[in-house]
Amino acid sequence: SRDPDQDGLSNYEELVVTGTDPADADSDDDGYIDGLEQSEESDPNEAGSFPTRTLTLLDLENGSVTGAGVYALGVEVEMVVTPDRGYLFEGWTGDASGVENPLTVSMTVGSTIGVNFAQDLRDPDSDGLSNYEELVVTGTDPADADSDGDGYIDGLEQSEGSDPNDAGSYPAFTLTLIESENGFLIGGGVYRLGSSAIIAASPNRGFVLSGWTGDAVGRQNPLSVTMSKNQVIGAIFERDLRDPDGDGLSNYDELIVLGTNPQNSDSDGDGYNDNQELVEGSDPIEADSFPTRTLVVTASENGSLTGDGVYPLGAEVNVTATPDRGYLFEGWTGDASGVENPLTVSMTVGSTIGVNFAQDLRDPDSDGLSNYEELVVTGTDPADSDSDDDGYNDGQERSEGADPNDAGSMPSRTLTVNDSANGSVTGGGTYPLGATATLEALPDQGYLFGGWVGDETGTQNPLPGVMTVDVTVGATFVQDSRDPDQDGLSNYEELLLFGTDPADADSDDDGYIDGLEQSEGSDPND
Repeated sequence: SRDPDQDGLSNYEELVVTGTDPADADSDDDGYIDGLEQSEESDPNEAGSFPTRTLTLLDLENGSVTGAGVYALGVEVEMVVTPDRGYLFEGWTGDASGVENPLTVSMTVGSTIGVNFAQDLRDPDSDGLSNYEELVVTGTDPADADSDGDGYIDGLEQSEGSDPNDAGSYPAFTLTLIESENGFLIGGGVYRLGSSAIIAASPNRGFVLSGWTGDAVGRQNPLSVTMSKNQVIGAIFERDLRDPDGDGLSNYDELIVLGTNPQNSDSDGDGYNDNQELVEGSDPIEADSFPTRTLVVTASENGSLTGDGVYPLGAEVNVTATPDRGYLFEGWTGDASGVENPLTVSMTVGSTIGVNFAQDLRDPDSDGLSNYEELVVTGTDPADSDSDDDGYNDGQERSEGADPNDAGSMPSRTLTVNDSANGSVTGGGTYPLGATATLEALPDQGYLFGGWVGDETGTQNPLPGVMTVDVTVGATFVQDSRDPDQDGLSNYEELLLFGTDPADADSDDDGYIDGLEQSEGSDPND
């Protein structure tokens, strides 16, 4: 039972049963010890007989594998997987696992191995088609996104139904334009996918594009449409309500209704914008037809007005008020006010204007008569206070009842002298107003002036006075009681009673003064 060569067989078995060399573990030098060959039922004495193992492949789809067969026990077998076109090796099944390829299998036991293949879903050219689709389905180049070089990637062509291998076949879409009122569209048709279709909207005269309908929005015109699908587009045209010339009329109104120029606010060049003429009822395309306003000037007493008539709207009209002689313009009435004269009236509306005239009460020459009185009533010169140069101003003459235009007619005052006993007064009479009259009292012999009575008083004699009013004057006379010769008789006595000389104390020169003789009963004159 000994086993000196350690081959798993006893000497007995080697010598008696198998006939192998008990001193040589591998009697036939085939690399397998005798005991292993004995257990594996190969001939340990025959180098061509050795233990084997079988590598079996499971049924395969979508690829192939090399390496199946019967192999000497323990050998290293390399298995190589080759996927069919469009497929990828996804992993081993059965007695192997993982994704190593080639796979080295040590044939220590018999093995049954399978392989999983899957469609190659990678897209290295990023055209939207997997390698499987390109290689198996469409026949396109998985390394070239645009196999036919027509500008569209293979996946796009495949999805759109065009041939990705034919440059003459490419995706296309139809742009359908809807018929529109008040304008028309151009640009419809069939376009390559991704191309830009230009749609132009052409409004009829007086209309504008209000916006797109259907598969477009906004109001950009022309409109660029990227043809990524079939599209149906229409347009809405509306009246052109713009007013580029700022005359208050829309382009629609000017072009369609009136026939005026929408770029010129005053189509007929008459100075009035088209809308203004339309509102006023005049013709905006006829220069001789324009808006007017009427200025009515009402008749006035004591003066006249100019300026009435029919004028173009907005015209500046001067209205002049002319007072009659002796009157002043006092102010406007009606649709005007103030005292400006001439008055500039802007004819924006019809107007009725009147005026107030008043007597000219000014007195520039300060003669007490207004200009009205001088010019209208008295006929004097309002710039000369003394029209007749007689020294009296016109107002004074008129108030006094004198004629201010006649130098011989002037205001007067009467100085009346009343009769007085024992004397007389001179100076009475009629004097020009303001003249100096001199009153003089003349006493009779033997009397003295005693004083003034009436409108004058005092004892001044002669008495001068300015004749500003009528004056009535009288005088009083008193006996002359003076005795200048000191003879004891007053002047009154000497002159009126005794006939003596009041300047000679001894009238008869008899050595006795007159008064003594009178008192003694003698005659002072004898």
